[in-house]
Amino acid sequence: MSNLSHQFQNHIMKQNYLKLLSALLLLATMTCITTACGDDEPDTPDTPDTPTTRSPQLQFTQGGDDKTIDHNKGVVECDLSGNIPYEQLVAETDADWCKATLKNTSQSDASGYYTYHLQINVEANLTQDQREATVKITNKDNTIERKFKIIQIGNQPYAIMPNGGDVSVNADGRTLTRTIETNVPISAFSVTTSQSTWSSVTLKDVTKTGDFPYVYEMAVKLDENISDKKRTTVVTVNISQGNLEGKYAITQSAATLTLSKTVLGFDKNAATRKISVSASNSWEATSSASWCKVEQSGSSLVVTVTAATSDRTATITFKERSDKIVINQTKYTVGETYNENGVTGTVAYIGDDKRFICRHVSGSNVYKWSTSSSITGANSLYDGYSNTQKIHEQPSWRVSYPAFAVADELNVGGETGWYVPAIDELSNMLPFVSTELSWYNEVVSSTEGAAISGGVYFPSENFQAIIYSYGSWKVSSGFKTSERYHVYAIRQF
Repeated sequence: MSNLSHQFQNHIMKQNYLKLLSALLLLATMTCITTACGDDEPDTPDTPDTPTTRSPQLQFTQGGDDKTIDHNKGVVECDLSGNIPYEQLVAETDADWCKATLKNTSQSDASGYYTYHLQINVEANLTQDQREATVKITNKDNTIERKFKIIQIGNQPYAIMPNGGDVSVNADGRTLTRTIETNVPISAFSVTTSQSTWSSVTLKDVTKTGDFPYVYEMAVKLDENISDKKRTTVVTVNISQGNLEGKYAITQSAATLTLSKTVLGFDKNAATRKISVSASNSWEATSSASWCKVEQSGSSLVVTVTAATSDRTATITFKERSDKIVINQTKYTVGETYNENGVTGTVAYIGDDKRFICRHVSGSNVYKWSTSSSITGANSLYDGYSNTQKIHEQPSWRVSYPAFAVADELNVGGETGWYVPAIDELSNMLPFVSTELSWYNEVVSSTEGAAISGGVYFPSENFQAIIYSYGSWKVSSGFKTSERYHVYAIRQF
């Protein structure tokens, strides 16, 4: 009974297995039939995707995120990859201060991908304002777009003076201009000079389209320097934004002024004379006295004096200069008798540097220059007083130098200053001496020596004398020991 039951149970299980197998076969057959009915094309083997059949792909492999950079000029770089050929890509920005350049860095590999390098050149931000640009890479069909932002911070307040630095100029009046390149509005600027009496400064906006937000022109005006001293003014630029300050110095040269005469001598008569003035720029002269008038005439100064009844002096000065001209006018004229404080004589010469009276001390007598041929060193051509002092230093000079001894006889009773004239002083008084001497006479001078060549003096036993012969005077060498010379003594007044 148990064995039958066991066999029957096996039979049932076997039948169920066959039914399940039949059902699975039927399901598989139905699936095949259904698939064949939905696709008319024959089956083809699978093949890999290619760039032309795959959807466009482009992605950053390095960089590509938004970036904040400083105000300086710089370069931002990124790397990309994708399946779009290089010639179908376009890289651009929406700001002219940054430029994008895309380069192909590889050919397509076996899977159809490319690599690219993106470089963005960023210019310096010269303004104080932050600015932003969008960098974008697209294909020509605009079916794909990759982008990021570059944010560049603003610059600090600055001011650049390209032609800055200290400067030196001549004495002429002028205006010096300099440019200031800056990112600060002109309202924040103040400009000054340290010497406002002769220098001033202005600032104006001359901004045009260019690199810098603002360009200003600073003009420094300098008055003409007519003084004989150089001078300096310091230009200061203050900028309230950023608390900036800049300075530079302008040094103006002294004016040059050369006068042909610094002393003029006039006799008592009204007269006009000219002085040559050589100057680097303009000049202005003023007289200290109403009787002495000055007037500029080209490069000359015209000096006019009125007639005088007393000795007087005026001074001509030049504005802002130490140069001056002394005007001396006497109440005498040549040939008149001088009589002041017990001193008498005849006015023999009135010149610019000196004026003197004379006395014919030899009278009808004649004298030797000296009794020997010794060299004394009394060789000045212009200063008879110094020559006479050298003679007075010689041993027993009153005996050995007769002409000098007779002249010194006037220095008595408290009267001083009489001396034998040098050859130049004697020559200056010739017009007066001519009226006192006969047709042939020789007049002694205190100048020792006969030879002067090329400005060099050669002492000798001779001295210089004036010889009047046949109505004219000439300078001649005389022998010291010859007793034939008239003697004049002179005294300055």
